[in-house]
Amino acid sequence: MEAKQYQPLADFLAKVPDPRCPGMCDHNLLDILIIAVCAVICGADEWQDMEDFGHCKEDWFRTFLELPAGIPSKYTFRRVFCLLDPVAFEACFTDWIRQTLTEIAGSHHLAIDGKAMRGSKAQGKKPVLLVSAWSVE
Repeated sequence: MEAKQYQPLADFLAKVPDPRCPGMCDHNLLDILIIAVCAVICGADEWQDMEDFGHCKEDWFRTFLELPAGIPSKYTFRRVFCLLDPVAFEACFTDWIRQTLTEIAGSHHLAIDGKAMRGSKAQGKKPVLLVSAWSVE
């Protein structure tokens, strides 16, 4: 059976607009987003967890990310996600998940669980939603 070729996460996250001032940034937005998404997929739920995950997996990340200033700090993750357009990020991330699930779900049974993260609702905003999917096979 031939292995399927999936479109990389980076292709989707590269479409997220960078809200930071050009020339004033040590870290690439794409590097920050990919480390954050990978960390959250692996169970991170705080900014410090993202930084720690980045340091633990730094050798692996360097095989496909630029990381010109190394692994971003917890403060950088927080600052960038506070500035980020949540609608644009959600759209890119959702497109990636949709494409990935479409590719793997063809003949597989998927178990899906979702919940709203407690304490994540900012004034006038929707709460952060967490969705987990597992292939039963």
